[in-house]
Amino acid sequence: MGSYREYSSSRQKPKVFRKKGNQVSLEGDSLKALLKDVLKKGKKFRFQSKGFSMNPFIRNEDVLTLAPLSEEQAEVGDVVACAHPGSGKLIVHRIVRKKGRFYVIKGDNALKSDGQIPTKSIYGRVIKIERKGKRITFSLGPEKQAVALVSRDMLGRRVLCYLWSLIWLVRRGFVKNYHL
Repeated sequence: MGSYREYSSSRQKPKVFRKKGNQVSLEGDSLKALLKDVLKKGKKFRFQSKGFSMNPFIRNEDVLTLAPLSEEQAEVGDVVACAHPGSGKLIVHRIVRKKGRFYVIKGDNALKSDGQIPTKSIYGRVIKIERKGKRITFSLGPEKQAVALVSRDMLGRRVLCYLWSLIWLVRRGFVKNYHL
């Protein structure tokens, strides 16, 4: 989303939200504070995603619904909202490994993990993804652990690169007896 600041002529305080039509968009620390407060009260929180780190399962501008998360509920494969261990910024990424009381999280489209996140830094779990008004269910159900494994080890990228290379070789006639 980038940063948005609107300055009034009487004061030089930046606004922490953006208004577009009848929608108000929060960002940065304001969004994180509201999200944490709503989830602490045991309520669900719905917002629009920004960014490409979770492609192809969560895309830019998908609408996500978060539910509160207790320590016992967090498991490998869950997509969670948490504070980034380095910057403290709000991120929504997948748990790819559990190490004691810490979780390793990573964006599905990222090359490396975000590092180890203590359970207290996880605010909630994504329970619903909506894209253009339609519910997206893949990657949140039983297959989420397989998605986490592929994401964690970059297995998916390696397999795709291998298949792409094989297709390229077959189509150019370097590999015989394969028909694609």
